Amino acid sequence: MPPYRVLNPDSPIVVLVIGPSQNGKTTFINRIIRMSGKPADLGQEGNRASSCTTKVGFYDVEIPTSEYVMFDRETRNEVDVPDIAVHEHKVLDGNWWRKQSSSRFDIRLRDPDAPYLKLRLIDTPGLDDSANKDFENMQDVLTTLNTLAKSPDEWQRNINAIVLVYNANNAFSYSFQTVIKHYHQCMPNLFGGLAVINTHFDLASLGRKKAHLLRDKLLSSPNDSARASIVKQRATDFRKALGETLSPSHFFLDSKPKETLAYPELLSRNTIAHIAAFWRAAKPMPITQMRLVKSADMVAIDTKLQRGLQVAIDRWSADLRDVRRAATDRQALRSSLQQMTTELTNSIDRLQSDLDRFDNDTAFLISTYTTNDDPSAVSLFFKGTVFRQRIQGSMTVTEPGYERFTVDTENCGRGRWLTQSCGFDAGGKTWRGQYEGEPGKAPNLLARSQTTNRVKYRDIIADKRREKRHDETKLADKQAELGERFTQLGLDPSAESNDNDTDKKLDKLVLYVETARNLVEVLRQPDPPIDKAFNAAARSRYVKRPGAITKQDLVDFIAAADLEFDLVGPLKKELADAEL
Repeated sequence: MPPYRVLNPDSPIVVLVIGPSQNGKTTFINRIIRMSGKPADLGQEGNRASSCTTKVGFYDVEIPTSEYVMFDRETRNEVDVPDIAVHEHKVLDGNWWRKQSSSRFDIRLRDPDAPYLKLRLIDTPGLDDSANKDFENMQDVLTTLNTLAKSPDEWQRNINAIVLVYNANNAFSYSFQTVIKHYHQCMPNLFGGLAVINTHFDLASLGRKKAHLLRDKLLSSPNDSARASIVKQRATDFRKALGETLSPSHFFLDSKPKETLAYPELLSRNTIAHIAAFWRAAKPMPITQMRLVKSADMVAIDTKLQRGLQVAIDRWSADLRDVRRAATDRQALRSSLQQMTTELTNSIDRLQSDLDRFDNDTAFLISTYTTNDDPSAVSLFFKGTVFRQRIQGSMTVTEPGYERFTVDTENCGRGRWLTQSCGFDAGGKTWRGQYEGEPGKAPNLLARSQTTNRVKYRDIIADKRREKRHDETKLADKQAELGERFTQLGLDPSAESNDNDTDKKLDKLVLYVETARNLVEVLRQPDPPIDKAFNAAARSRYVKRPGAITKQDLVDFIAAADLEFDLVGPLKKELADAEL
């Protein structure tokens, strides 16, 4: 047993860590591992020439929920150090931070008895990869998640958060933007809680950037916060690159502080503590909610398979017409009823599958707010002065695009929400909360707005329900209509057994035609559920160019459909003289 209490021993928070190569993903994970109460092997970090993470990896860690403080080794007393969010000038002036030696000062937990948070970090191959393997790397990630979706353990079938690791000194490249937008389409439920970890952000770099900002008169005085300006500009750059719909929370981190310096170590550990608190508030999303959003090549590949199926459908349909013409009235009517029933039943089943995906109470994160999201708030509260009183403030969250939403709040070591329910105006779609921070400290409190799939996708749900009701009504009407025709002809559809050769042939052809048509509709889906659409057969064909697709890919697709009868043999026969 560990010498501490774990908050979530049986349900670790699962975090998907993504980002470009050479931007510090594995270094970030290793920073967390070094703070973990549970031993874990370190990940292999890349160098400037190549990436070391080529396959998805798992790291199970346990992180304390307390912030850290600095202790004087000689007096054994806590040292009151300046909060960089409030008194940046005190940290940087005269290189104060360089004078806080780790030989004199020790870093300890503020609350030694604080419980620990169990995390599973999923490290992924680099996006914007040095070997130009973006799609292959994304396939590896999706394959892993698809496998986890079938785990017997419920917590492994979920993801709580997604985090993007990016070098704070780098611009967001075009290829990276493309991949992130694709991830957003694949897992929209999680992106409202996206965190961007801006790495390589050390105090020496901050000092240089502040000098440049002062020189360019982008800061009015040395007491102004360069860090706040950088945070604000980074958020603006991200929105410009990836769109206004994505407004992640940004954290700035030095993943490798110098071992000889105490203050950078303190700052780095507390940033990790804030990130862990951010994840702690995240609700799990079932991996089955993820979608496979097809690229243009993937659509072209599946269109080619549809053409192959259509060739077979046309030939089977022609055979079906010929057999019906030669059949008795009862046999022909019975076959028509069977085909119509199968066609509409398949359509109803597809619509119900879509409704199951959208019409549920799975959490859909809208956005995450922290009390330091607006860098100007710090200057408004503190104006460069240490106040020896608790600083109070308020936050307003408005989500006009959602009929209903809720807001969950999370306290931190330097502040708390004064009211948990805080107040919600349904008419104005506005939530308002009040908070307070410790004297002279900038509280980093969390508020997360969310709704449900049922609210987010209400228009899609309404359309699907309408289509389903239409098909159900049509099915009932057609069954009644054909029933009347049986009566008019003096026939009983169930009077004869269907074990004669003609009935058997009709049944077989209807089964072939309607199963193939249903498979065509499956292939037409632009964003099918990942657990159904990203099996081994799909992965095999999607790594090819559309021109390289063969009949074997169609055969593999049908084999993977796990049908209750053999469609592969009849299909091969029909396509023997055809081209895809």
